[in-house]
Amino acid sequence: MDADALPDTLDFEGPGGAAYLLVAGVHHSFSLGRGNTLTVAAEDPDGQLTPARADASISNRFPDVSIAARMERDWGHLQLAALGRGLGYRHDSGKDDVFGAGLSFSGSLSLSGQDLLLFGAVAGSGISRYVADISGSDLDGVVDADGRLQVLGVHGGYVAYTHYWSSLWRSNLVYGDLRLERDPGLSSTAFRRSQYGAFNLIWSPAPSWIMGMELLYGRLQQQDGARADALRLQGSLQYNFIK
Repeated sequence: MDADALPDTLDFEGPGGAAYLLVAGVHHSFSLGRGNTLTVAAEDPDGQLTPARADASISNRFPDVSIAARMERDWGHLQLAALGRGLGYRHDSGKDDVFGAGLSFSGSLSLSGQDLLLFGAVAGSGISRYVADISGSDLDGVVDADGRLQVLGVHGGYVAYTHYWSSLWRSNLVYGDLRLERDPGLSSTAFRRSQYGAFNLIWSPAPSWIMGMELLYGRLQQQDGARADALRLQGSLQYNFIK
């Protein structure tokens, strides 16, 4: 996860195509000089699978392993991260183990004044646990009726622009898209695709105070092709006790 590249939205969820997960783990960062770092981590595994068999149970034998290379400059930063994980299950008559892997690429670019361009992209198979919109939805993979485990491919991303009208006022324009592959082992109402849009106006008269209004748009498509959208207006007032 690249927290410095996440959009400045009043909506806590943010774009669904972002790599976003807080998880227990052990990590170590190596400084490569000139603003470059390399971080290696072993993280608490949690295979999130959709079993078609009632007797199937998920097996987490090894930690998830990630590696992230980061470059920071005066104009912003770039981060490229890779993830590898073992996914498995056991049932009464056998077992199956597969490998999941993915990449994420994110960054920020300083424009004129204080304006920023933020972006993030993620793609892989068996990594839905790490993607904002579908984490916790059992969409890393599917155990079919024959006992075979199939990982599910996912790809998506977002782009955001932050504009400062003055030192106290700013706005953010955000668009995101996320897609999961179709699989006959999934329910017809399971996730297939989401789209996300946001525009806000934020007033911050002091470092601890944030107040604003945000217009949100969301569109969801299911595995069977059914789709719907929603529009929401949100107002927020936030005070940070710790700056």
